[in-house]
Amino acid sequence: MAICGITSPLYNTPNTTLLQTLIPSDMMGRVFSLVMMINSITLPLGTAIFGPLGDVIKIETLLIITGSLFLCCGFTMSRRREFMQAGKFEPVKKGD
Repeated sequence: MAICGITSPLYNTPNTTLLQTLIPSDMMGRVFSLVMMINSITLPLGTAIFGPLGDVIKIETLLIITGSLFLCCGFTMSRRREFMQAGKFEPVKKGD
């Protein structure tokens, strides 16, 4: 849990910064409301899936499997050019 708490800013901060950079100001409240709603839905959904699964498979095995899947997803996404280019943008020139 401590590692999760320590690493959380490493993915939350760039994600929030990217959204604030790319989303127009008048749409920001709606988009962040949607993001928070999706995040809120995933907690009970994960509990509904992994609760019963934890009765069948050892918790340690589930943690290893899901951690490995997260690492694979992170590695795959870091190798995709579209994701790496997502935060790059042309600055708006003032006076145009």
